[in-house]
Amino acid sequence: MEDLAEKIAEKAKITPEQAKLAAEAAQEYVESKIAHTVEGKIAEYLKDISAMIKSQVHEALTGKPLVTMAERMGDFAEGAKDKLGDFAEGAKDKLGKLAGSIGSFFTGGKDKDDDKDEKKEEPKK
Repeated sequence: MEDLAEKIAEKAKITPEQAKLAAEAAQEYVESKIAHTVEGKIAEYLKDISAMIKSQVHEALTGKPLVTMAERMGDFAEGAKDKLGDFAEGAKDKLGKLAGSIGSFFTGGKDKDDDKDEKKEEPKK
């Protein structure tokens, strides 16, 4: 700590007492950040261990693996994706039919293909 205080005093051009206070403040800051990070990692590790133990106990008691919430959500998402795909395909078909109906309304019930057929049937002069 003394070495750090000396370097701070030299670089910052402050008194050794001020440098010592700055070094102590820096040490406290770093320690608090490390403690917070370590606490978070420990909590995460304990949560993972707890889930693993719960899964193993469930499988030992029932003979079946425990279905996790993540797996359930994955299955739900896959089902929702399939249903949305079906809905989109149905909507596409309905919109296509609606567009055809609107088109024939404005063309007097004739499609563009009907016009081509009529032109082919006209006798040549």
